[in-house]
Amino acid sequence: MKTFKGGVHPNEYKELTQEQLIEDCPSPGMVYLALSQHLGKPAKSVVKAGDKVEEGTLVAEADGFISAPIHSPVTGTVKKIGKHPHVLGQLLDTIIIERDKEAEPKKWERKDIKVEDVDKEQFINAIKDMGVVGLGGAGFPTFVKFMTKEGQHINRVVINACECEPYVNVDYRAMLEEIDWFVTGLKLILQATDVDEIVVGIEDNKPEAIKILRNNLDHLERIRVEPVKTKYPQGGEKMLIKAALDLEVPRGGLPLDVGVVVVNVNTVIAITNAIFYDKPILEKIITVSGLGVNNPKNVRAKVGTPFSELVDFCGGLNEKVCRLVVGGPMMGFALTNQNAAVLKTTTGLLALTEKEIGNTKTEPCLKCGSCVGHCPMGLVPSELAKYIEYGRIDLAEKIGLMDCMECGSCVFECPSHRPIVQLIKVGKLKKRDLDNKKKG
Repeated sequence: MKTFKGGVHPNEYKELTQEQLIEDCPSPGMVYLALSQHLGKPAKSVVKAGDKVEEGTLVAEADGFISAPIHSPVTGTVKKIGKHPHVLGQLLDTIIIERDKEAEPKKWERKDIKVEDVDKEQFINAIKDMGVVGLGGAGFPTFVKFMTKEGQHINRVVINACECEPYVNVDYRAMLEEIDWFVTGLKLILQATDVDEIVVGIEDNKPEAIKILRNNLDHLERIRVEPVKTKYPQGGEKMLIKAALDLEVPRGGLPLDVGVVVVNVNTVIAITNAIFYDKPILEKIITVSGLGVNNPKNVRAKVGTPFSELVDFCGGLNEKVCRLVVGGPMMGFALTNQNAAVLKTTTGLLALTEKEIGNTKTEPCLKCGSCVGHCPMGLVPSELAKYIEYGRIDLAEKIGLMDCMECGSCVFECPSHRPIVQLIKVGKLKKRDLDNKKKG
């Protein structure tokens, strides 16, 4: 089975919600739209307190090339634009909208266009204007991936259907329940970009999804399904490209350097909605799971829904819960405030118990090399962490600081429970601060 070097095999816990159909979470009375919904520069508000907005109304525009617009997920009134808790643990600029409880949900009508009518310019403009970003967690504005410079060419598009994070089943359920939208999205990408091939990379622990994909895709030209070995972080762009295509993205490079673009499953569905319905990203499928929540579910919730309402919809928390995590347990963030709200990039909300977290007592580094052997990027994580601890960001940069994808494999395998990836995150922040000071 195709795979990459390194990586780890954490307990999956996917069985908690794998067979749970997606349920619609009731729309909240108040939505909280953080202007930081994506990778890059936060969006810029175009509304003010007191403004009436309808579902789908533009409320914040992209502020720069690497940015994305935000649209209201509800019909209502803008109550305030100010600081509100964010999943990053900070108080960040947020548009707060009170929902009009009397308003009917908007009906999104399909436009009178066909797949073969869509060209690259129309494709890029639609996903740009509708605020489509990577929905696997990173949130990179999707249109940017398809913007090629002179001399660049996209040969293949790889669809990330691995969903290698434990617990999370949002892509899996989407493939089972929304296969028509997914297939249409693939056809749109193929038509607009005229790539040689689309490859759907999917871990072999999803036989039902593989079967459905093959039933729907095997008869189509230039689209194929490529099962890969179940291993974390198989869904990392560089790991998946290596496993599915046997290509290596150069250190410091991007997938486009080897003629490849990687797109997530739910992002493909968002592309269909953007092009055929002029529908922005207004809701997210989220796996609410862990042994600390009473009724684990896969839910569809409006962007801006407070996490407390997701918890309530899933029967609340039990007495065993000791930590809430947004995202997956490997790359997610500990939730410090349940008033923080769903982002475009939210994939999971996990209520973890002591059994799931395990021993996290930090001890001195044993120099065992376990972090090195499991690093999928071929780095020396223990050395990176050491340099950052001693403030030598320059030395950390020389040995690959910015190449780290922060997957957490090093921490997972470290017998001393060293906070390696946390230190690396700090190191990257310090490097950005130093770079900004140099600029002026």
